[in-house]
Amino acid sequence: MTRFIFHFFFLSGLINFIGFELYAQNNVSENQTRTLQVEKVEPPSWWANHSVNPVRLLVRGANFEGAKIVSKNNLLKVSNVKINGRGDYLFFDVTIAGNAKPAKYDFEVSTATGRATIPFEISAPLNAKTNFQDITNDDIIYLIMPDRFANGDMPNDKDADRTNPRAWHGGDFRGITQKIPYLKELGITAIWLTPWYDNPDAANQCDKPWCPNTNYHGYHAIDYYGVENHFGTMDDLRETVETAHRNGIKVVQDQVANHVGIQHPWAKNPPLDNWFSKFNQNSFNNSVLLSPNASQSERDNLLKGWFNELLPDINQDEPEVAKYEIQNALWWIGATGIDGIRQDTIQYVPRSFIRDWSSAILKQYPKFYMVGEIFEEDSAQTAFFQGGKTGWDNIDTNLPSVFDFKLWRTSQEVFTGKKPMRALRDVLKYDGLYPNINRVT
Repeated sequence: MTRFIFHFFFLSGLINFIGFELYAQNNVSENQTRTLQVEKVEPPSWWANHSVNPVRLLVRGANFEGAKIVSKNNLLKVSNVKINGRGDYLFFDVTIAGNAKPAKYDFEVSTATGRATIPFEISAPLNAKTNFQDITNDDIIYLIMPDRFANGDMPNDKDADRTNPRAWHGGDFRGITQKIPYLKELGITAIWLTPWYDNPDAANQCDKPWCPNTNYHGYHAIDYYGVENHFGTMDDLRETVETAHRNGIKVVQDQVANHVGIQHPWAKNPPLDNWFSKFNQNSFNNSVLLSPNASQSERDNLLKGWFNELLPDINQDEPEVAKYEIQNALWWIGATGIDGIRQDTIQYVPRSFIRDWSSAILKQYPKFYMVGEIFEEDSAQTAFFQGGKTGWDNIDTNLPSVFDFKLWRTSQEVFTGKKPMRALRDVLKYDGLYPNINRVT
């Protein structure tokens, strides 16, 4: 009987001990998973005496619930803090004093689970006399897809396969830099580079004829502030721009405000619930934009519909989204010294956003060149997006230039003998539709 009682109490104590240990381990594990984390800060830097002040920061991380943010320097003031429902993104404004010098200016974020640093910098402004130089009618623009142009950095070719038309081929910024003298000899005065945002390394897997394929073209961004590693580093990009400028060649960046790639971290965990439009296949019925009599559902489909399931459509009607994208454009200009932006698929974003985006850029860089892609061979639709005239929606986009795809296509057909010369006359007769035909590209 004594042995039984002893065994009973021994087992009971052992079970209680194991239970306590499991409880303690669970508590430690839970506390570890609740630790405050800062993963990414956008934008990572800004400038004193900029036209956008305060600048709004978006911070990705974890466990921001109840967060308080403190500036470590009184030249930068924090305000308007907002935390999303999951606690993995926070927004806040930073007002920068005019006398803030270029340096690191970190912030401290604290919650009940700990403290963390939010890194931030004030950058030195680039020389406006040699950067941000506009594109004019005298310029000859040469389109470059970095991956397919020239390979100047062999070590970053880890997965290049030039036998596969849908794989990475190895072109990069150093290759472009090395070819600047060649471009100058050709008489080129401006180069337009397709997007250099960071894109997925691995090939897309889908049930479409074009899969598997890589995003060598750059239109499936996974980081709006990152440089594609196959092309090089931010320093490599800056060297390309500086070398081009020294040789009298301007640089145009290809930006994509309409969508990101499905592998962007936002796709799984958006900063806000309405950061993206809900999935709806776009019908591409562009004609509805010209008509005040089109239904709202038709316009919504065009502006909010996805190109396909791999390209989440960004919702610029959300003020935080619009602010983010405007600042992103300004950051790339200020950080690299580029002279122009080609904005992708601009007819699929709200005209009110185009107006605000263009206006913000021109306020900081009055001579800056912006051209919108409206891939339509319809002069009326193309002209509707050029700035300088108020449309039926009472919006003037302020966009300096648009691409004239109708003239491009007709020129090809005429000079290859497929159409008579009068076909060009039939296109040029619509020049009066444009607010400023001399700025059409």
